[in-house]
Amino acid sequence: MRPIRVFQIQTKHKMDMGCDCVLDLLSDYRDPIPTETLVAECHKEKIAAPATTYKRLGILKGKGFVADYMHPTDHDRRKSYIVLTKLGLGYLQSWEGGE
Repeated sequence: MRPIRVFQIQTKHKMDMGCDCVLDLLSDYRDPIPTETLVAECHKEKIAAPATTYKRLGILKGKGFVADYMHPTDHDRRKSYIVLTKLGLGYLQSWEGGE
C-alpha cells in the first residue's frame, strides 16, 4: 500500500500507527485474550510500553474497534479480556483494499 493511502485511511478514522499496530497484533488472536497478554506482546514487539498500550486500547474501545469481553468460564474479576470487533476487523481489511 502506498504511504498516501495509509495516510488517507488513518485520517478518515482518526487513527495513528501505534493504534494500528496494537489492533493488528490483536487480530492475530481468533478468540478473546487476556488484556495483560496483549499488553505484554506489544511490549515484546516494541510497539509500545505497557502504559501506552493501555492508552491506545482506550482509544480503540472508544472507536468501537475492540471491546472488553466477559469470559464464560474464567470468573476471576481481576483479569480482563479483549476482543477485536467487526468494526475493527473492517478497519484492518481497509488496509488490504477491502474498503
